Amino acid sequence: MKSIISFLLTIFISIGYTQNKLPNIVDVHIDQFDQIQNFSDSVFDVSMLNPDTISQEITDCNYTLDFKNKRCMLFYEGLMIADVAILDVQPFENKIEVTLDDSAIETKIILDLDKNEFLYYYKLIYGYNITKPTKFSMVYF
Repeated sequence: MKSIISFLLTIFISIGYTQNKLPNIVDVHIDQFDQIQNFSDSVFDVSMLNPDTISQEITDCNYTLDFKNKRCMLFYEGLMIADVAILDVQPFENKIEVTLDDSAIETKIILDLDKNEFLYYYKLIYGYNITKPTKFSMVYF
């Protein structure tokens, strides 16, 4: 009985954390990023630490996460090029892990609003493709 109560408390705390921590909208404008790729079937952490390729890219794009309407939109040079559903939002350590609905095996955004960190990645059959902004701004409200 104690384990059931403990489990339920953990769920309620996680839900409360996510709901209290999340703003309605997060907008990330990216000017420059590292494109990290790993072509093996390794886990995400290994892909970040031991990538096969890293390239520096310049861009003009915005990721707009609308948590109220459960949507993630991608704008490139002011034009919307993608609009996908947010499937799940989970607290992960001090970060928020957002699962997106698209054609990849796994697509996620990891946010840390306290440290102003953003990471986008997707997994295909051949491995991970990770976007790690190096010059960007993040606003939320």
